[in-house]
Amino acid sequence: TAALLEQERVEAERRRVQELAKQREEHAAEADRKLHEALESQEKEHNRVVRQLLAEREEERLAANIKISQQEKNQARALNKLERRMKRRHDQLCATLLEAKMNEWSHEITERERAMDGAYSKHLQVERMENDISGDLNAQK
Repeated sequence: TAALLEQERVEAERRRVQELAKQREEHAAEADRKLHEALESQEKEHNRVVRQLLAEREEERLAANIKISQQEKNQARALNKLERRMKRRHDQLCATLLEAKMNEWSHEITERERAMDGAYSKHLQVERMENDISGDLNAQK
């Protein structure tokens, strides 16, 4: 009966480890879904900003092309400078966003690895306990 109780305890522990693994997978799937949604949202916002910037640039170009004076040349120079500044700012924002996402992904990957290491450690512990019980049962026979 002690062996049966121990076997039941091991089975309960195995079920608990399996449930933890299932929960970890569910949490990972939920994190993946949320990350995907966040990336889609950021991509939509990025595309909206790019379209807006392109529309603004086009409007500025059309206005500059209408005039034929020195003022127009100065405005064209200013527009080019602004475009370069906007492109630099856009590139900086993209780099910052990418760095933030990479840090976030790295953190999530680390968390998942820790969770998987913990579950695997429990799995190995259960296997050792099963082997010990099997050895004890074989020794009793």
